[in-house]
Amino acid sequence: MSYEDKFNQELRLDILNEGQEFIVRMFMKNGELLFRRGLIKQLEEEVSNHLNEAGDEANVEWVDGVNYVIHLIREADFDE
Repeated sequence: MSYEDKFNQELRLDILNEGQEFIVRMFMKNGELLFRRGLIKQLEEEVSNHLNEAGDEANVEWVDGVNYVIHLIREADFDE
């Protein structure tokens, strides 16, 4: 079972006004930012561990790829 499958319930909110909608969006954005921060931390640790363990044999292409993913997570706007 995937992580996503554990959260199969749908939440419906009847927003009464713009203020409530703003508050819900801010909580959602905060969750997104916390997720991004945690994912970046995890990926940075993976890169650091790889570099420490591999030394001169480090896979530079993999490190560059993960660093690019970290860049995307930091900078990309996924609100399309």
